[in-house]
Amino acid sequence: MKNIRVISKAVIFNGDSVLVLKRSASAKHRPLEWDLPGGYLEENEELTSGCIREIKEETGLKMQPSNLYLAHAQSQPNSLSGGDSLLIFIGRTSSVDIKLSHEHSNFKWVTLKEAIETETHPLHLKALKYIQDNKLIPMAVET
Repeated sequence: MKNIRVISKAVIFNGDSVLVLKRSASAKHRPLEWDLPGGYLEENEELTSGCIREIKEETGLKMQPSNLYLAHAQSQPNSLSGGDSLLIFIGRTSSVDIKLSHEHSNFKWVTLKEAIETETHPLHLKALKYIQDNKLIPMAVET
């Protein structure tokens, strides 16, 4: 039996802007495309903790669990595994000091509308539009 892989991504707000990352040229999937911070959760990893770990690994940002909210979830079949479940969290940071990992070559802060116009991954795009349409903008700032 194949397993379901859980992917945890985050839409991180700073003011009216959200953080997007450009995948490196050597990325196995979607090289040089814009992306949201996040990635696959480790086996038995708690959902919010996994998202926080991925954000820190990819951006250097230290998010607090109390400032991340699950905003959208969706699944899709995957022939390599059993399928992927994508969880999109939203959060807010007051920091703009980004330290990229080797997985990404660039970052920028854009409006939610610009993030939607930039995003090419269909599941990410669906989540971003859901966040915009439902005005899911986090109010709390992490400390």
